[in-house]
Amino acid sequence: MQRIRPNIRNMPESAHGSVASLRKGIDLLFLFSEAEPVLSLRDISSRLKLPKSTTYRFVSTLRDTGLLVQDPESRRYRLGARLLSLQPAIIRPVDLRTLAFPFLRDLMERSGETAHLTERRDSVGVITEVLESPIMLRMAPKRGQTFPLHAGALCRAILAFLPPREVDQILQSGRLKRFTPNTPTTPVALRRALRDVRKAGYAVSHQELTVGACGISAPILGPDGWAIASMGISGPMQRLTEEKRKALIEPVRRAAAEVSVLVRQQLTGTPAAAPVPRSAPGG
Repeated sequence: MQRIRPNIRNMPESAHGSVASLRKGIDLLFLFSEAEPVLSLRDISSRLKLPKSTTYRFVSTLRDTGLLVQDPESRRYRLGARLLSLQPAIIRPVDLRTLAFPFLRDLMERSGETAHLTERRDSVGVITEVLESPIMLRMAPKRGQTFPLHAGALCRAILAFLPPREVDQILQSGRLKRFTPNTPTTPVALRRALRDVRKAGYAVSHQELTVGACGISAPILGPDGWAIASMGISGPMQRLTEEKRKALIEPVRRAAAEVSVLVRQQLTGTPAAAPVPRSAPGG
């Protein structure tokens, strides 16, 4: 089928102006970078080669829509948090199940326990892949189950590596569900636990979702260094002894790090080192 391209030359003059304005607005957003996260109106005007009055109109529109934020003291601008809402749409095309499957299989075979992949969906984690332990007695989540991000290693490994603003929203969203007596349900206890997870690079839980079960999980990071998923293992406490858990921590961390590299490669199209975890203030 022949692809039909719009004939820009036949567009009304007003449409030409709208397209040109849209392009300038996009160019404006891409002036910001990790090296230069904050810019003044003069900086933006100079780089876009536009009069200050025109630049101010663009900046004001982007500020009013939440795409830019102005510092009230310096009067300079930075990208707005609303842009973060686009991240799930960018991440979704990555087939995490396919990328993670061989690593999950290796974890299952190495540990003899159930290996699982948990993907973030707003304020919950969804189990999207499970490779069950070959041992008859097993305790593990089921594919399609959802859990709040504060409960269990498989979800807390995600929550610990989210932007601070999102962590605050989740912890302050209301009553945090208790699954067992070991489930942390207060913001104070959870913030302490999240600091420990960020410091260690992995999460461990003991009977938080199911009595008698424990788990180890590590975050899968997107290119920006924030978590998009986790992978790990779960099993009965009588088999996942402290000695065995210690031996499995590094394989779980390494597997999640390798999947993070694959995610980054798939999203950016270029070979890349493992994404560096972002740090929340104070931890």
